[in-house]
Amino acid sequence: AAVSRMNLLVREKADLQRSELVAICPKCGRVLKNGQTVCVRCADRLGALRRLWPVTKGQRGLLLGAILLFLAYTGVQLLAPYVQRVFVDDYIQASTPPAIGPFVLVLLAMVGILIVSLLLSMLRSYLMTLAGTSIVGKLRALVFSKIHSLSLAGVTKRPSGELIGRVTRD
Repeated sequence: AAVSRMNLLVREKADLQRSELVAICPKCGRVLKNGQTVCVRCADRLGALRRLWPVTKGQRGLLLGAILLFLAYTGVQLLAPYVQRVFVDDYIQASTPPAIGPFVLVLLAMVGILIVSLLLSMLRSYLMTLAGTSIVGKLRALVFSKIHSLSLAGVTKRPSGELIGRVTRD
């Protein structure tokens, strides 16, 4: 543990030279970046998701729809190599000339897979944009209300740039 901590300190020597006071994570010993109070690697990610879950209320249907569209898109994308294999093996490398009907059908299947996957991807992106915009708006409102609930003395002793930086980073 001591050797790994020394290696971390050597790697982050530039951070140590810039500042006399260096915050170090108590769990892993890594140097914390400017303004951080929690180590990114040691943070409780599941706890963060639990705190974020209530904010997604009202958008969960959109998120579920986007996940289902992603799974459908993946399934359609898995069909493409199979159709391409049929196209190459049965029509391009065929020893005898193939019939035109099945050849056109395979070409239409390839184009259909491309169009369906494009539409699924566009719809998934649209749903994620709708859900994400709403969730970010709710998070901004929560941060704004939290700042308003803080004491005026605590807020005014910090520079405004630091407050704005913290809000945008968080």
